[in-house]
Amino acid sequence: MPCRARIQAPGMRGLPQLFSFGVKIIVAARASYVTIPLLPMDGDTSKGYRDMANKTFDGTIENAYGRALAQNKFADGKEPIASIKYNASYDEIDSYDAIPSDEVPDKKDILALVNNSRKANARQKAIQDALNAAGVIKPTLEDDVELQIAGMVKSLVASKKYNEEEARKLAKQMLGVS
Repeated sequence: MPCRARIQAPGMRGLPQLFSFGVKIIVAARASYVTIPLLPMDGDTSKGYRDMANKTFDGTIENAYGRALAQNKFADGKEPIASIKYNASYDEIDSYDAIPSDEVPDKKDILALVNNSRKANARQKAIQDALNAAGVIKPTLEDDVELQIAGMVKSLVASKKYNEEEARKLAKQMLGVS
């Protein structure tokens, strides 16, 4: 089975640093990664191993700036499109000790993280309580025709046999809605 290997040096983004911090070999076979940390080249084991793995991810952008992608304005000469695919990669740190010293959060950063998380949870709970008190019912596929249409349109457009307008017309026809 063919596989590819990449040598990665911790602490340097894209540039191999083989003389003092050690190297890590990442072997990719069938899109899974095996990380083999090596001892530092200078023999100093007090720095420990670097626990990082390069992770990749991808996605599709269908909405931007609060609306469907195709409803946005496009640069001169660009045709509106329904979706954009993207991919990226990053070095995921596997242990707290492997965080570079200049990226370790200080107490102020940790407080901000905890407080933002608490605020987001409280906000979501307050919104849900306010919606419940006002009697707003969350729409479901069983009781909301627009939600049914939206789901069908998404599936039909994903099949690449229909554009959004044709898919919406077909979905309404199938549901007997005008």
